[in-house]
Amino acid sequence: MSPSSSPAPLRVGLAGIGNVGAGVVRLLAENAALIAQRAGRAITVTAISARDRNRDRGVDLSGFAWVVVGFMQLHLDGGSAMSITWQVLPYALLTFGEVLVSATGLEFAYSQAPPKMKGVLMSFWNLSVTVGNLWVLLANSAVKNDTVTTSIKDAGIGVTAFQMFFFAG
Repeated sequence: MSPSSSPAPLRVGLAGIGNVGAGVVRLLAENAALIAQRAGRAITVTAISARDRNRDRGVDLSGFAWVVVGFMQLHLDGGSAMSITWQVLPYALLTFGEVLVSATGLEFAYSQAPPKMKGVLMSFWNLSVTVGNLWVLLANSAVKNDTVTTSIKDAGIGVTAFQMFFFAG
């Protein structure tokens, strides 16, 4: 390859286009120029395993759960009482979203992997869950910083309610 020519784009394939896959495709499209600049090459999605690629998959149930909890916290911060049974709604939304993402993604990944790679594939699935959990841990501890906490309180919202809306996206 000559110095003046650009490197070939990085070709990416997605296993499923549910909540996560649709978000990845959207982020890659919206940030294509920035990614190409920083990575030194473009990234193109060349394969997506989905029955219907055109179906709208923009519903993020786990995000809705965080929004529901945020509004519940605002209600409690205002001094109002709530029944504990209100916790059923966010738990149901989180559980439903988790079932849709995890079961579908794991089943597809496991069924498509060659027999000798199934264990490796499962370990990478668990690694991705671990990275997600570490992101939540780091973001939560950053929000607990005294400067950030003071800024949140000065804005007139409780820290807990802010965190719920923050994690909603």
